[in-house]
Amino acid sequence: MYPFCILQLAFLLYNDQPPKFSSSQDSSSRGHTKGVLLLDKSGGFWLIHSVPRFPPPASSGAYSWPPNAHTYGQTLLCVSFPFTQFLKIGRQLTYTYPLVYGHKLEGIFAQELPDLQEVIKGRHVLHEPWNNSVILTSQAGATFQSFAKFGKFGDDLYSGWLAEALNTNLQVQFWQNSPGCLPSNCSGTHQILDVTQTGFPGPSAPTFKATEDHSKWCVAPQGPWACVGDMNRNAGEMHRGGGTLCTQLPSLWKAFQSLVKAWEPCKEDS
Repeated sequence: MYPFCILQLAFLLYNDQPPKFSSSQDSSSRGHTKGVLLLDKSGGFWLIHSVPRFPPPASSGAYSWPPNAHTYGQTLLCVSFPFTQFLKIGRQLTYTYPLVYGHKLEGIFAQELPDLQEVIKGRHVLHEPWNNSVILTSQAGATFQSFAKFGKFGDDLYSGWLAEALNTNLQVQFWQNSPGCLPSNCSGTHQILDVTQTGFPGPSAPTFKATEDHSKWCVAPQGPWACVGDMNRNAGEMHRGGGTLCTQLPSLWKAFQSLVKAWEPCKEDS
């Protein structure tokens, strides 16, 4: 007889538009945030993405890509972290206030990750400050900075916090088919420029309008910051939870900065 062990896993699936979601449902009180946590006792990964109705619940027993995500561009950023970093990630989720539609958090995971327990119960931060940033270190030793805000923060993630925190101008790609989109903003120290067109490198590569792209990311025009997250730039999401994960990895910055082909200039009075 050969020895064996049962791998203990914990997971959390969250999406403001979960797989079984109808247009009559209202998730506007929850964060505009989508993601997956999967971990064992040594560590796991955090998947931050922009795909509605994804992934399917664990009870389905199978992976599938939702038909609604076939048309528009999306982003998915997956980073592996040691177990201890999920303490910080859990804290961040108490700010973003995600709509959890699938989870497993038992035994040692429930004991050592109390903030994730709170998130599963639908709880969130109850007092100021309404935003929080933490440094996260990946399994490979790369440094990331997570920015998370609760709805009571009451401001645009990018112009109200991120540009100043990173001390840089930002070019922001987001879903521009939603109502109340915020224009490019140059009223502060740093410029927040709405990307209007993206495209892959090469003279014959296709380009895409921002209205054809559901992804949410930003990049410093001159480097070295690149961020992937949850938030659009619109009036409604000033009052919803969400966030972004930023890094100064040169390869990631180069990949995103090269996609930017055009952006909306600031108006003279902004």
